[in-house]
Amino acid sequence: MRSSYPVAAFNVLVCGLLVCGVFTSRPAWPAELGKPIDLKIASGVVSIVTRPNGRGFVAAFSHCKIAYLDLDAVPGSQQDVTGCKQLFTVHEGQFAGAEAVTASAYSGHAVVLSNGQILRYKTHNAPVTDVFLAFGGLLTSSDDGSVTFSDLDGHAAPQILATGQGVARVILPDRSTASAAPAFFVAFDSGRVLAVTNSLTRAFEPGVGRINGLALTLDRASLYVAGFDGRVRRIDLASGSAQDVFSAGADINAIDLDDATSRLGIVSDNGRFVVIETSSGKKILDMKVADVALTAVALAAGGGRALVGDAAGLLYRLDLPGAALQR
Repeated sequence: MRSSYPVAAFNVLVCGLLVCGVFTSRPAWPAELGKPIDLKIASGVVSIVTRPNGRGFVAAFSHCKIAYLDLDAVPGSQQDVTGCKQLFTVHEGQFAGAEAVTASAYSGHAVVLSNGQILRYKTHNAPVTDVFLAFGGLLTSSDDGSVTFSDLDGHAAPQILATGQGVARVILPDRSTASAAPAFFVAFDSGRVLAVTNSLTRAFEPGVGRINGLALTLDRASLYVAGFDGRVRRIDLASGSAQDVFSAGADINAIDLDDATSRLGIVSDNGRFVVIETSSGKKILDMKVADVALTAVALAAGGGRALVGDAAGLLYRLDLPGAALQR
């Protein structure tokens, strides 16, 4: 499959663990992609996030394994999430003043990994789909359609903050508000998005069916929604209207904004990786990376590098055009 833009014109470099190659206008895997990063983990990549202060990436694999990589995507340590059936997402945060990773586990538990410890919090009676360390506690969503907030001391029962029809698939803390109470967005497999602030709830209908990802701009003007129908749509949070940003022709599995929210990375079931300039809506990059579904993406600070993962458990580092890498 040919990219809709000649990739060689952008001089985009994709490097694996040992081999680096330059894409041509015919990105046929594997001959012209170079060597992907194979951590020998026998499960698909489900989530990738950037680490604080430009220190690299964290990747989660469905069979309860978490891997740490530096900014050059050189693998570091790995960690098993014991007592877990399946992982869904991974996020970075702070726990007791130290760097921590949160993971959502099939068992109905939210997991916090910090300083070599694995802490489990029973937050739902159904699988936990997403979890953040935010607002001084744990913000979690579940298959049961609820969003809860739990104190980190684990003594009080989780507080239900929102409920909806269907699976609450994705949550996104809204740290841009002045709210003292948890403020967040939650997306459901029914296609509805709820914005919750100060116990007030506003509903949006972006029209994409099941939602697989959310991304909020720094100015809080726009919320990007990744749809199971193969479209990314942008919700204008002032008016509530939604418009198409990109159509992949296949399920979109994940999206990510860089730290300045100037670039949006998109990965889809057809193995494509796309980068959109948010100010203009123009494509910076449209590339066929893998013959299997791409399932996760993270953009490093500055938008000059991306790490994407696929359903076979491989990772790909991409240096993107037109942006400096921040270390």
